[in-house]
Amino acid sequence: MRKTILFVLTVFVMATIVKANILITEIMYNPNQADDSDAEWVELYNNGNTVVDLSSWQINGKTLSGTIPAKQYMVIARELIDSNDIDTDSFESIWGNNDNVWDYNDGFSAIDSSLTLPNSYGYINLSNGTVSEFVAYSSDWGANGNGKTLERINLSVNNSKENWNESVEATPGMPNYNIVALNEISFSYEIKNVPPVIDIKLSPDEMVKNGVQVIANNSKQVKVTVYVKDDNGVDDIKNITAETEGMIITMQRIKEMNDTIVFGGIIEMSAKDKKKEYVVKVTVFDGYTNSTAYAKFEYVGSVSIVLQTRKLNFGTIMPGQLSDVKNVIVKNKGTVAVKLNVTEIEQESNIEIFKDGKWTLLTGFNYIAYPGDVIEIKFRVNAPRTKARQFSGRIKVIANPVKND
Repeated sequence: MRKTILFVLTVFVMATIVKANILITEIMYNPNQADDSDAEWVELYNNGNTVVDLSSWQINGKTLSGTIPAKQYMVIARELIDSNDIDTDSFESIWGNNDNVWDYNDGFSAIDSSLTLPNSYGYINLSNGTVSEFVAYSSDWGANGNGKTLERINLSVNNSKENWNESVEATPGMPNYNIVALNEISFSYEIKNVPPVIDIKLSPDEMVKNGVQVIANNSKQVKVTVYVKDDNGVDDIKNITAETEGMIITMQRIKEMNDTIVFGGIIEMSAKDKKKEYVVKVTVFDGYTNSTAYAKFEYVGSVSIVLQTRKLNFGTIMPGQLSDVKNVIVKNKGTVAVKLNVTEIEQESNIEIFKDGKWTLLTGFNYIAYPGDVIEIKFRVNAPRTKARQFSGRIKVIANPVKND
């Protein structure tokens, strides 16, 4: 009897039959990047656990097409690719890679629709006849001709004005910010021959560039540690102040070590704070003189990768044979160099990965992806000699910022 092996690999998405939940998450109703007819768009998100076919859905009476996988985004653009109008602007030219073709190289899913979004007052009605998602917006909500968008705050809350705000920047096809691992590096500044001497350390440091960079998430704490040394002894240290951008940083005395006092404080940063360089000023007073030192950190954008391949099906394989090669495409859409760690969760299915010019059993591999990089990862199955059975499993791709050594 002929024996066959059926292998199905899913990356992240495990299918479960539940009711679809398509939400409106971002609205570009009055762009300044181009004319309204070229650059208006609406972002949808599948908050359910199964793929949704949009062919039975309409937006403001316009029929849609395509599918949205579970926990994925889809952008509905008024002009996805440049048409026969008098300009060369389109959604693809602004938020894609400007090759006048919408494909995986653009980084996320998007479709055309002839919807029109008024600039003062408008509404968006997304419905399949049974389930309806409705937003009635107004220009006083924000994002009125300044290049930004209206952005939903909470997926589980209804679409009232309180659940929408103006975005920091337009982010079609992806969340605004990602949680990243924290690293630490010190920065020191010393004033010679003037007591007391101040040493400042700022953390975390989350990029490979020189200096200290802090990546913006929903909120972030920047830790300020100050070491104050006085050759005459620390008993005469009277006061310490710290500030940045006019904001006073409360400094607490942590400990004393011979002729050094350690102070600590926290700078609370939010996702809406400006992305720029911040200067921290620290002044220490003793009984006779005062010393001032400075440290700097840069508040920058976030890590964001797009995993463009979500499912691998290697089909039927004979025992002891090799499957066809399947590719997974990963694109770094963020502003940070990241290390991609690729591992198989189950580690029992004879998955092989092509790395450094050879095929090796997948037990964990790392790739470095710089901003804008598109990486193609190749997989195949070296089928085990076993009885006929089905294999299924998951491969995990984790992105972490490249540490600054």
